[in-house]
Amino acid sequence: MSEVRADSVESPAQRAVRDIGGAPQLVRPETNLSFYRIVHEYYQLSGIPSMINTSFNMHEEPIVKAPQDAVRAFLQGKLDYLAIGNFLVRHPLRQNVSVEKRESRISRQEEVM
Repeated sequence: MSEVRADSVESPAQRAVRDIGGAPQLVRPETNLSFYRIVHEYYQLSGIPSMINTSFNMHEEPIVKAPQDAVRAFLQGKLDYLAIGNFLVRHPLRQNVSVEKRESRISRQEEVM
């Protein structure tokens, strides 16, 4: 029978990174309230208490690192909205896209802060 060293056993997070290229992260209201609210609202809408966060870049472009990069990618891409800082911006050419009543509810929550 062979022995397994304690430092060679993978945690579930390490295994996830190796298997799918991602790392699970917990979001708590006391550390990032605005992002927690987004995840919670998504849970309320979908029943799924998690999200997948991918890199933000356009095909064959470098990953967005600055607000200017985000705005350029947003305007050039097929995105309907851009959440940046405390702002939710609707794409100027896609004015008919609806966020339903949830948008106003999230806005009211932001005003309370």
